[in-house]
Amino acid sequence: MKAPSIKTLTSALNLTREEAATIRALIRRELKTVDSTRFPFTAAWVRECYSMPRWEERVMQCIAEVMRCDAVESVGEGDSIYWPAYSIVNTGSTYTPSIAYSYAKQSFRIACLGDLLGD
Repeated sequence: MKAPSIKTLTSALNLTREEAATIRALIRRELKTVDSTRFPFTAAWVRECYSMPRWEERVMQCIAEVMRCDAVESVGEGDSIYWPAYSIVNTGSTYTPSIAYSYAKQSFRIACLGDLLGD
């Protein structure tokens, strides 16, 4: 899957090169999302779920862990009653850049909550 470059991730999200590389590897399916050593909170969340969360949900939760953010939020009304338009890692600020996933386009991008609400 297409992922933002390490350079883009480090500059836009104020991440270290290692953190950016981890996020890029997650998006490109090069890392497992249920790795309890690397992503302990995500692995614990998955164990508590009745059904395995979708890959996109697990990746977003892992990214939130890497970014040291508390939550992934659903934003907007999607084309389906089951999925929102976007999921975004909640940075705690409406205009702080973050990682968002578009369910319609099935792609990740850098955006802030304010941008997504304006879409």
